[in-house]
Amino acid sequence: MNKIFRLYSILVISALISSCSTNVSNYAQVERYPVIFPDYTGIVIPPNIAPLNFAIKEKGDAYVVKISSGGQDPLTIESSTGIVDIPAGKWHDLLEKAKAKEINIDIYVRGSEGKFQRFKTITNRVSEEPIDNHLVYRLINTGYVMWSAIGIYQRNLENFDESVVVDNKTIDNNCINCHSFSHNNPKSMMLHVRSTHAGTIIYNNGKLKKINTKTPHTLSAGAYPNWHPDGKHIAMSV
Repeated sequence: MNKIFRLYSILVISALISSCSTNVSNYAQVERYPVIFPDYTGIVIPPNIAPLNFAIKEKGDAYVVKISSGGQDPLTIESSTGIVDIPAGKWHDLLEKAKAKEINIDIYVRGSEGKFQRFKTITNRVSEEPIDNHLVYRLINTGYVMWSAIGIYQRNLENFDESVVVDNKTIDNNCINCHSFSHNNPKSMMLHVRSTHAGTIIYNNGKLKKINTKTPHTLSAGAYPNWHPDGKHIAMSV
């Protein structure tokens, strides 16, 4: 009895899923690209990048996006708002199979008259080479005028994970800025701290130290740094 009930439940759920799927087989072709934001049109996509979610800026009450490559079954996303949220697992599977190939994005929009329009296919290329999987940046408010709440953060570009490297709450809300890596190596990094705990913090192969780059011959401590290619020197403006 339980087996029959489970089978019946699966069939009902499958039927509901099928009935919720939007049919876009009948549409009018529009000979222009759809307006989307960000504009991911004619770009090269790294094979390990996080889903390139976007918003469709065309008026409608139903939106269907089909992403495909090389005759594979398309990845289909439906939306009632025009916000396209791509499933991460399926996105990465698609990119892995599409390395050094093209992917196509077909966008369908249903207008107020109840009919779908299909826009010109967006074609992008997937590179063979991956990008570095992390990006480090200073996170500040867009209306930045003071340094009351800032930090150095890192973002995993393969997904949407963000984590703190240094938060200025840990140093009495002083300013932290001008971070730099040697050859993009996370084992060799430096950044400046301003105000109360002023100084330059250098992390190099597991060793952390703070130095004062102010000299009797300079107006201030160093700013705007860049590592020398040898990894042993750092040039700074003053």
